[in-house]
Amino acid sequence: MKFPHTAESDVYAKSIPISDSLHVINLPEVSVLPTSDPGSDMNALLEAHKANVKQAISNLTTGEQHGPLAAVIVDMFCTNMIDVAKEFSLPAFVLFTSGIAFLGLNLYIQYLFERDSTDSTQLMQLTELPIPSFANPFPLNSLPSSVLHKEYKSVFMSFAKGLKNADGIIVNSFEELESYAVHSFFSHPELAGLSIYPIGPILNLEPKTKGTVDSDDIVKWLDDQPPSSVKGIALAVENTGVRIVWSLRKPPPKGTMVAPSDYPLSDLSSVLPEGFLDRTEEIGRVIGWAPQTQTQF
Repeated sequence: MKFPHTAESDVYAKSIPISDSLHVINLPEVSVLPTSDPGSDMNALLEAHKANVKQAISNLTTGEQHGPLAAVIVDMFCTNMIDVAKEFSLPAFVLFTSGIAFLGLNLYIQYLFERDSTDSTQLMQLTELPIPSFANPFPLNSLPSSVLHKEYKSVFMSFAKGLKNADGIIVNSFEELESYAVHSFFSHPELAGLSIYPIGPILNLEPKTKGTVDSDDIVKWLDDQPPSSVKGIALAVENTGVRIVWSLRKPPPKGTMVAPSDYPLSDLSSVLPEGFLDRTEEIGRVIGWAPQTQTQF
């Protein structure tokens, strides 16, 4: 399923070696006229793809080269496709690539929206909110933009309702890491009854370069530092002399639901103190997307 503005993802997907046990089906592209409501645009795109997904499943169920389908697994942002699975009387599972606590947050916020007719304006007036899957109250200034901005509410509500319609949710986590969150799905009335399957961590351990700084340079610089002398997350307070690797990413334009991007090297000086990069060259690196699996502290 091809989405707009995903050229980089398309290239990456095509580069992945495919096992003989997997068969990739490319769906026909669909055209949806953009509107001023980005939330409606996303829903319209997914709805337009339903016919293609239905045809693909139909071909699989009737083709002689395939055995009977056991289930349909849909992406966490494509829960609309659960409807298609139900048409074929197939179990539908959602692959949720974030953690269990965040899953509980999404489900509980959707519950508040429906139970109390809460909206994002009311949420933004609070400083924190008890969430069943979090041991401590959740700071509301950390909520995702899909919850805070009214124009994305329709997408968020459709997404969260879809999670509740699934026969199970496959989560990229494990109980030892998020035991409190896991137990909340058995004890809290608004989460109990939803089947979750923690199968994580799902990691791609293959080295790759992503961003504006060569990952080999980052790894080499880390290798040259004294043991335990580098902090991966830092405020980059120059006067401390602390050795740092600072992953500094460019935020999306205000009011948009776009993933953060990397600053071009030529633009870093515009967001950092004048001469900062030169003065800290020996004690740190400012980078974009970090090669995380290669830089373990």
